[in-house]
Amino acid sequence: SGGDELDGTSWRAVQIARQPAMEEVAATAAFADGEVSGSSSCNSYTGTYEASSGGAYGGAPTLSITNVGGTEMACETPVMDQEARFVEALLSATTYRLDAGRLELYEDETLVAAFERSNG
Repeated sequence: SGGDELDGTSWRAVQIARQPAMEEVAATAAFADGEVSGSSSCNSYTGTYEASSGGAYGGAPTLSITNVGGTEMACETPVMDQEARFVEALLSATTYRLDAGRLELYEDETLVAAFERSNG
């Protein structure tokens, strides 16, 4: 797709599911031309996304992330656990909120991940 408000933006996770993201391992998401990619904590990943800027009746902007695949290196258990939560959060996201350098992904009304804008 492309041309949506996420297109060309890069983010670093600060919260995944209900837990703060680990400081020492970045979980990132970069959106460009209908693709999302980055580090899932241990491995790098890529997938496709579709975003709409919200419904005609002022509904939340919708988001669908699919076809996520990545490298398969093994890391320490806490890192692998965060990675599993991160990928699950991406795949479960149905809506998002973009506000002043912060991106929040939701599954219906539940916050599944929060990001801060990053450079690159």
